[in-house]
Amino acid sequence: CHEMVRRGHDVELHTHPIQRVADYRTRGLAPAKDDIGAYDVDTQVELLREGTRILEDCGAPKIRGFRAGNFGANNATWEAMSRAGLTVSSNYNPCYFEKNCKMRLDGAGTALFRAPHDVWELPISTFTEHGGGKRHMQITAVSLAEMVDYLEKAHALRMPEVTVVTHSFELCHIDSIDGALGRPNTINLLRFRGLCRFLEERRKDFEVDTVGALVQGSDGVDPVSYTHLTLP
Repeated sequence: CHEMVRRGHDVELHTHPIQRVADYRTRGLAPAKDDIGAYDVDTQVELLREGTRILEDCGAPKIRGFRAGNFGANNATWEAMSRAGLTVSSNYNPCYFEKNCKMRLDGAGTALFRAPHDVWELPISTFTEHGGGKRHMQITAVSLAEMVDYLEKAHALRMPEVTVVTHSFELCHIDSIDGALGRPNTINLLRFRGLCRFLEERRKDFEVDTVGALVQGSDGVDPVSYTHLTLP
């Protein structure tokens, strides 16, 4: 956490409750439910407070943003976030509506919106494929050409936010844990670098921010005034 903060990155919370007891198989235990939305609101508050406490004890500044593992949040998560002192959620993912994401709100669209319990929700950007399925804007799931096409159309439609997600493990292959051997994921690195290059070339059209910057806005400035591409 210290190194990330020193380099200018922001640190936000991402939960996978199954990892609270990571060696559950070795212990002969049943796995915990991994979607935070599978728990009652009081337990969700406990999980969120525990997660933020761990990060802050490790040197992260005050944690205010949250994304649930598997996008597995529900409407009670907004209440739990508010009670845990978290102000910006990025969990509303139409691509996962038939899987893990149980959040629903009438009138919610593609842009940042005020959710119940005074929490801001930053939806994950998705598009519909020709076959009717949905994909979200994730580095490992969408080609560079598709990302650029989405951004061009978002700009033409004056969409205020586009949200792109990724994980550190998407940028590498682990060949051997015992031998500590790995190598870059060339395809995903090229996609990510290509996206950054496109945004640099088109910086007059796109403002790039992180959830951390949005969190700062939620502390005193109306986040709706932001118009940017967000990288949680």
